[in-house]
Amino acid sequence: MSAEPEPIPQSESEEQAPSSASASDAPLAENHRVQLAAYAMLAERQLRKPCPAAFAVFADRGEIEEIAVDDELRGRVTAALIEMRHMLEEQDFPQPTPVRARCAHCEFRNFCGDVF
Repeated sequence: MSAEPEPIPQSESEEQAPSSASASDAPLAENHRVQLAAYAMLAERQLRKPCPAAFAVFADRGEIEEIAVDDELRGRVTAALIEMRHMLEEQDFPQPTPVRARCAHCEFRNFCGDVF
């Protein structure tokens, strides 16, 4: 797993917390919680410090939402990684989303026979 989350300010603290900025008015979606947990797990691995939380920064609203990176959320990250690895090995595509508006920005759009 690798990614480029927002830079984590370095501190002398034993704990760190990644953040992700959003310009959306919508509430934080479950997939974003999993993404933030993945960032926290990556930060733990890279910084060798615990990351028990992550933050979603909503710049337009001036709000910050803290996400507890608990065992359940870590398990969802691991399950997503297993599913992605399986898809790569089998050269499979993800199931189409029930929210068709997402298709406009999907990297599988040109290959998806279920939608187009």
